[in-house]
Amino acid sequence: MSTDTLMYTPLDSLKEAAARTTELIDMVRHDSPSLLPTTSAILENIEMHLADALGRHIPGITWDRALAMRRSTPEARAATYVFDDGSPVICWLPLNDTGSELTHFPRSNGDAAEHVARIAALHARDGDSDARD
Repeated sequence: MSTDTLMYTPLDSLKEAAARTTELIDMVRHDSPSLLPTTSAILENIEMHLADALGRHIPGITWDRALAMRRSTPEARAATYVFDDGSPVICWLPLNDTGSELTHFPRSNGDAAEHVARIAALHARDGDSDARD
């Protein structure tokens, strides 16, 4: 689905960029643990800047420097995953019977069923069961 036809507010763009970046950071931590000793501080700085940027627009989001993690009130956490029009920024869909989940960005990935089918076909072709795309 082309995002050119969708109406993104500036905050919508920030929310989607933050969600995508957070997913990528999680992938690095999960898939490349050998890189963590050298990249951990970089990843924490990226997360800190995302928290600061979101916190400027969504009350209740702060960065806890002592714990190196984002703190969010329940309301703020919920607000980061919903666009201004009420539609979801991100969701996780079951990919297959193994319990794998697919990260889905509805505005850019399009229809959920079609996205699952596309990714399942790619993974079947490549013999890969990890759905973190």
